[in-house]
Amino acid sequence: SEFECPALMPGGGEPDVYLYYGKTPESMEKATFSGRFFAVKPGQLLFYVDGVARYFVTNGREISVEPAEGSDADAVRLFLFGNVFAGLLQQRGHLPLHGSAVETGDGVAVFVGRHGAGKSTLAAAFRSRGYRIFTDDLCVITRKHDDTPEAHPGYPEMKMTVETANRLGVDVTSLRNIETWKKKYVLPFQERFSDHPRPLTRVYLLNPSQEENFELISVEGLDKFQVLLAHTFRHDFLEGLGKGAAHFQLAMSIARHVVMKRVVRPREGFRLNELVDLLERDF
Repeated sequence: SEFECPALMPGGGEPDVYLYYGKTPESMEKATFSGRFFAVKPGQLLFYVDGVARYFVTNGREISVEPAEGSDADAVRLFLFGNVFAGLLQQRGHLPLHGSAVETGDGVAVFVGRHGAGKSTLAAAFRSRGYRIFTDDLCVITRKHDDTPEAHPGYPEMKMTVETANRLGVDVTSLRNIETWKKKYVLPFQERFSDHPRPLTRVYLLNPSQEENFELISVEGLDKFQVLLAHTFRHDFLEGLGKGAAHFQLAMSIARHVVMKRVVRPREGFRLNELVDLLERDF
């Protein structure tokens, strides 16, 4: 990388991916799919955020970054580590799940759900009980030679709101605020971070509801595949990148091997300890 990424773990050997500053295309010719902030075709992704940066990803190997004038370096990295890396990972044939995960006794449990479902909050609560956080926000899944799914760790930082920090007893006064428009803070946790690939064993779909009690409901068959598709980070890139078929095969392989449950939890009230107790008993 030509620019600092202090959150990432140090590595060695031949690099898999090169990050550098450079001019990015103004548009993409013959794009197979495009959205408000992106355009894709096989082997290429153009992603842009007004006032922050433009990113050009090619063949799962290179990312060119063109920051906007006066942009904040933390904001540039924020979109790089999320949307842009998701596209890069899809180009490489991996499945980036939009979820937070913790290490359990037999592997990794990942929490997925809609925005605001409590994924990061739940992972932070498990951390407070001595568990190692595996990743926050983006969990990368690949297949081993025996067809079983393997999860890869992210980096030892997580984002949380002031409200969540207060509930978990985290003092934000010394934390870095990088997403001011959402008022989130960055919590580093190098001392309790799982930094090696582990088997993916469980997926929990967080489902806030009007019910008063918690409930775990098994997800089976093709419904598992639908959950994995719905919670793939930037699944709208897939078809345009020409990776729809490969994603289908990987998702079906994951579905065959993992335990998946829908977690019905009360929308009102902050009964986090009860939820952690329930999931801890389950796995």
